[in-house]
Amino acid sequence: MLKIENLSVKYGFINALSNASIYLDKGKIVLLDGHHGAGKSSLLNAIIGLVASSGQVFIEKNIIRNRTPSKTLKLGVSLLPEGNCIFSNLTVKENIEFGSVLTGEKQSENIFDVFPEISHLLNKKAFFLSGGQSRMVAFARAMASNPTYLLLDEPLSGLSKNPQGIIWKKLLELKNNGIGVLITGQHNVPENSEIDHKYIIDNGQIEKVF
Repeated sequence: MLKIENLSVKYGFINALSNASIYLDKGKIVLLDGHHGAGKSSLLNAIIGLVASSGQVFIEKNIIRNRTPSKTLKLGVSLLPEGNCIFSNLTVKENIEFGSVLTGEKQSENIFDVFPEISHLLNKKAFFLSGGQSRMVAFARAMASNPTYLLLDEPLSGLSKNPQGIIWKKLLELKNNGIGVLITGQHNVPENSEIDHKYIIDNGQIEKVF
């Protein structure tokens, strides 16, 4: 289990996150909803140690101190940031391989089989990809580190219905394979989606809905 207890983030005098507590089990999908600026990204960034925070983060009941993105990635927590977060000057294959380089582990041999939609683009520069293709490459790169828990910040935002459906199908496959998924932003999540738990964040404070 990935468990967050009383996590708080401040930017100067602004409280971006206040005593936030949330948990994510393996093989579950958790949705974190909230308006723009509510604290969703701050929470995800604090979990992996990208921003300074107070509070505690546990992975499999072990408290993770002095968190850094590299450390949490090696412990099985991978973050897919919001927006276009791939390297435009690298090929699709190079972008995806970068995910496994960060952990020092061998990339899963079937990673390209999992994402057949981009398998024909491996040698193409990412600069030429569509929005949906770029998001798929970023998704594949996040999976290349073989995470146990995957954090996705607004992964469906700005995409048309077809790529949204493809990515959501991938998330369900991850869930069925025992990977815990935390996704932010409900406005693009398909109706009747298989969500195990839902939280709402407002002004940096989290409330569990179910």
